[in-house]
This record gives sequence, C-alpha cells and structure tokens, in this order.
Amino acid sequence: MAEATGEQKPETGDGTIKGEVISFNREKSFGIIHILTGDREIGTASHEDAEARKKTDTLFFNARTLAPGTDIKDIAEGTRVSLDITIGRNGPLAVNVKKASDK
Repeated sequence: MAEATGEQKPETGDGTIKGEVISFNREKSFGIIHILTGDREIGTASHEDAEARKKTDTLFFNARTLAPGTDIKDIAEGTRVSLDITIGRNGPLAVNVKKASDK
C-alpha cells in the first residue's frame, strides 16, 4: 500500500502507536487521527479541547492506508486505532491503521 499513496514504508510495522479517529468522511474515505500520549483519556474532552486537538498531534489517513484486512466500516469518529507513522508527500501520515484491540 505504501507505493499507492506515495509515502515511504514505516520505520516500524508493529502498530504500537495508539490514536483516536477525530474526523472521518466516509464518502471521501479519509480522516484525521489524534495521537494518544500518556494517560490521556478519550471521550472526556470539552468541545474547545477537541478543536485544539485537531491542530496538534494529528495525522491524516485514508482508505488506502488502512492495514490489510481492516474494513473501512469499522472506522468512525471516536474509534480507537493502532497505527504506524510514515512521511508522505505532504508530511507525516498514519499507515497500517486498524481498530485497536480491547486489551
């Protein structure tokens, strides 16, 4: 998939980076993931906090950067995901995106 989107292959492929989908346009098959760091909890932020999160610690993703076997129907706003990061034509990009396991 890396070849189709023009990005480099990720340095690591273990999907240990965790994130939350904060925006997803199903019609156009792209969205934005907020990278989770430390003990930050999902679902407790105010509207202002959510707007601020969109401007920092975020990565673009699209249907072509989903991990093999991941169904786009499993991805929606608020979904916890695991991912890898690579550098695409326009900067950092989330790749190997898949719904995080409930561990």
